[in-house]
Amino acid sequence: MVKNLLIECHRCKQCGNTTLAEKKVCPKCGGTEIATTPSDGKGRIVDSTLVYFPPDEYKDLAPYTSILVQLGNGCRLFAMIKGEHSDIEPGSPVSLVDQDEYKGALFFQLD
Repeated sequence: MVKNLLIECHRCKQCGNTTLAEKKVCPKCGGTEIATTPSDGKGRIVDSTLVYFPPDEYKDLAPYTSILVQLGNGCRLFAMIKGEHSDIEPGSPVSLVDQDEYKGALFFQLD
């Protein structure tokens, strides 16, 4: 969940597994003590791909770059960078800059 461009992730107190989706039981260890852990929206790109033919709800954004981001708190999530960025390297630093609450999309920029 994103509030004022802060991302709330959820961390298992038993094993440290961190997810974006709120869970009652940790999918990794079965622990039931899950705490909310905020992120300032800064992270690094794990992987990226250019999207020229997106699903209908994102057609107005094409082309865009879809990215898998690992945030500083360990949480991983999929997001977007507007435009074509074919030279993105894994490990590149990014920051959250916007959210489309209607579509649920998160937008990052390269730092």
